[in-house]
Amino acid sequence: MGMDLVICHDTEDVYTPAEAGMDEVPKRLAEIYTEEGIPAHFMVIGDRARLLKERGREDVIAAMRRHSIGVHTLHDAQPYDAVEAASREWDEALAIVREMQREAYRAVAESFDCEPVCLSAHALNSAPQMNIVARELGLPFLYGYAAAPPLYNVSRYCGTLNFPYFTRQLPVPAPYFEGFDDALSCEPEFEAHLERFERHVQACLSVGQPLLLLHPCHPFKIYSLDWVDFYLSPNGVLIPPDEWPKRPGPGRRSRGEVELALQNFRRLVRYIKRHPQLNPITIPEAVRKYGSVPRKIDWLALMAGAQRVCAERQVSVGGQFSPAELVLGWAQSLLTFAHEGQLPRYVERHNDCLGPVEDPLITPEEPGKINSHALVALGDALLSHAREKGHLPANVALPGGRLVGLGSLHYALAQAYLAVSREGQLPDAVVLERFPRQPEIGLEIGRQYADLAESVLVRPNLDVGRLYRWGKLQAWTLAPAWCGA
Repeated sequence: MGMDLVICHDTEDVYTPAEAGMDEVPKRLAEIYTEEGIPAHFMVIGDRARLLKERGREDVIAAMRRHSIGVHTLHDAQPYDAVEAASREWDEALAIVREMQREAYRAVAESFDCEPVCLSAHALNSAPQMNIVARELGLPFLYGYAAAPPLYNVSRYCGTLNFPYFTRQLPVPAPYFEGFDDALSCEPEFEAHLERFERHVQACLSVGQPLLLLHPCHPFKIYSLDWVDFYLSPNGVLIPPDEWPKRPGPGRRSRGEVELALQNFRRLVRYIKRHPQLNPITIPEAVRKYGSVPRKIDWLALMAGAQRVCAERQVSVGGQFSPAELVLGWAQSLLTFAHEGQLPRYVERHNDCLGPVEDPLITPEEPGKINSHALVALGDALLSHAREKGHLPANVALPGGRLVGLGSLHYALAQAYLAVSREGQLPDAVVLERFPRQPEIGLEIGRQYADLAESVLVRPNLDVGRLYRWGKLQAWTLAPAWCGA
């Protein structure tokens, strides 16, 4: 049994001058893939795309365009989308991220005269709003932090397909591999890392990973000793381009090291080509394979989801549908039952509905029993808020104004749905209980967004509280994408 392989290169260098001749490197990488018949992807920073166009490097653009082109944010330095979002409330943050991501999309699309196949995060520059903009553009997102257990592979998050990247350890072999950047120019390290790659492939296969995202190298690391980002906006301070030559730079490899790196890169590509268990595919092919989700949720999926929630006593991530889709499905089904006396066999799937943008209460302001009429009314309020705002409410109000957190309502609706499916009638009462405000995996997702605060490319004391909160709460939209493949 084999594993799909998506190969990506983040193409970012706006630092190295044209006269250094290093614009040739992404061209040569693309030509090697073409000659070996392996599909690859180049994730291009908007400013880098414009720079290639301004330099008249149509030959580089043409070579890269024989493969798939993606968008790798607008800037290789500040301002970052995530930094801009972190200081704003949700709607304003979404607006500015949308503006920056769409400008990046235009820069890449116009420079390469093609339609990019995805958006992607860059150097910890990631916010959930970027996934939302990808959804609006009808594109998947690469290197997002959201991934559903147990395999933590390609998943749906904020309504779009996410190919995950991780800053933390997983309980299974990660469906992502990198690390050839500095190994390609050093023969012993290349040989050792190639062996690590093979061990990782076998480990992924052993647990049934369906897809592996491989980042062989950043093109500029073929010739650059250090990361050029560090010389563009250290500590979040943007250095003007005319100051770059006057300051210490990243340093460059020798011509011999560059040629050795390119030779070893071809060896890596041929290794992949000959590997009997790796199936290189394009992102559009992966979207067709993993991105299909039914437009409706049937009653068996709603029942199975409710059983998981009641058994685990948490906001459960599992199966083909997200917690947001399920809770809206239960609410709609119970509302229909209250009016018509039977559960619908199907309900519409609310793929565009996001998770809450503020923390729900964990404990209801008025714990205790409510009758079924009140529960159906709360479900109706949930549906109305989702239709009007496009995201789940953090809390809903009981008669008299007391608030019930989304998690508590989610649990009550799951219990009621199971009762109706078993007994054919609504329960006399349900208990509003203390319940988690998001899926457990959301905490880890939020922490990865908060890692931006430790980046050497942002100002000290950056408040990432909003990124943490939004990241964990949007786990309500999380679902594994490999289930239906």
